[in-house]
Amino acid sequence: MTVQLYDINTDQMRYAHTTPQHNPPAGRVLVHNHIRHTPEFVSGQNGFRFWTQIKTRRLVRCACGWAPKVKVHYRVNLKA
Repeated sequence: MTVQLYDINTDQMRYAHTTPQHNPPAGRVLVHNHIRHTPEFVSGQNGFRFWTQIKTRRLVRCACGWAPKVKVHYRVNLKA
């Protein structure tokens, strides 16, 4: 079994604490983890976390309905 480690400094992750109300700055994307959630979830609820980062191949576009004021957001692809 191969374990792949990621350097968060490479992705330039910046954790958020409140649900974003606008698109992230140019060059960054909004991302959340793999935890099952509803649109009302806040950071930390049942392990749900979100952040902004540079877009990488580990991310997939998400249409879950969370953060409706943000045009596009992504989730971590655990299979990448």
